[in-house]
Amino acid sequence: MSTEIQIAILGIIGTLLGTVLGWFLNSLSQKGKIRVFVKKWKATYQKADKMGGFVDCTRKEAGYYHYNLSLDAYNSSRETRIMRDIRVVFGDKKNPLFSNIPKDDTTKRTSNTLIRYDEISIINIPAKTAVAINLHGGLYSSDEEWPDFLKACRVKLGYKNEKNKEKMIDVCRVVVNENSDSE
Repeated sequence: MSTEIQIAILGIIGTLLGTVLGWFLNSLSQKGKIRVFVKKWKATYQKADKMGGFVDCTRKEAGYYHYNLSLDAYNSSRETRIMRDIRVVFGDKKNPLFSNIPKDDTTKRTSNTLIRYDEISIINIPAKTAVAINLHGGLYSSDEEWPDFLKACRVKLGYKNEKNKEKMIDVCRVVVNENSDSE
């Protein structure tokens, strides 16, 4: 075999190895995921007072439950990642009982005395970036989920990623505790 053919074969092998190595390194750099950190969870039990407002109370007396949830979501990938179908899931020790779609604090709109918030929707998290997410929600004793809520002892944050995989993050282990701060 002549040296010209050997050089051509070595060139082809080098090109193929370079292509495979480039593909491998590119796919390796795109690895990463969303890491969610719970910064704050505050739960409040309330009942109606004589003036038509709400006052804090114990879980047994409650007619209304309200929560605030603050999160940091970090995308460790080199590509934009998404969180969608975001919800707060209340469950017993083993199974989810019901979920609640929280309101996004960044969508606050005020007109006269009325304040409105939109439900949380899709969140796009750019590559190598952290995003602060502030949510809130609640239940009234007249809601159909209230009996299940009274059985709940865990709170999780559920969402779907860009591959439509279900992800669950522990937020709070015990909801039945009578104190209203982070549990």
